[in-house]
Amino acid sequence: MNHQNTPVIQFRNLGGFLEDVDKLFDNIVDCWSHILFKESDRQPVADAWAEVKSNLPTLIVAINSANNRSKLKDAGLENGSKQLELKLKGVSDAWSRFWLSGTVRLLKDLLSWINAILGSIASAIPGGEGIKELKEAIEKLIQD
Repeated sequence: MNHQNTPVIQFRNLGGFLEDVDKLFDNIVDCWSHILFKESDRQPVADAWAEVKSNLPTLIVAINSANNRSKLKDAGLENGSKQLELKLKGVSDAWSRFWLSGTVRLLKDLLSWINAILGSIASAIPGGEGIKELKEAIEKLIQD
């Protein structure tokens, strides 16, 4: 796949993670959809992504809100926690493998790792479910 110049990613927090997921989904929809999806699935994926993308800033604000710290802690997403460090390391490693080789199999592996965090976000923060469900739909629609 044709990648934009992207360095190896080391996530430090959830906001940065979501910003890079945003960029990945932009690439999936804008650059790679003709490779990944049947023609009949491309526009529905793009439309769904546009809808979900518009909610990301609100989700990032909610994640950074002091009001949600205990919910994030309960979900294993507290900044500085060993649980979050492990999840972010898994995603970072999968991201690096994908950016280096760019195969569909590695993209699916990356999306699976992303789900480990999106699932936790969705359990803790209202509004997190949309991006998780879109990610799952994208995974199912990708052609091998």
